[in-house]
Amino acid sequence: PSEFVKNLFQPIRVRQVRIHDANGSKLVVVEINRRDKKRAIGHDGSHIKIARKLAKRHHGIEDIRVKGV
Repeated sequence: PSEFVKNLFQPIRVRQVRIHDANGSKLVVVEINRRDKKRAIGHDGSHIKIARKLAKRHHGIEDIRVKGV
């Protein structure tokens, strides 16, 4: 699942993908460069919405959070 999530954000370079499993639901934190955060989320959240939908469909991931470092 981490490689799948990493590929969802191509061509943005993902530094780290952390998967947290709490109370039966999966949360993914994606760390990227701070200046690429806007591109990763997309205009009006369009890119992150698609990424969340695909991650839930294929791996049961409930939420994806983007963290700029």
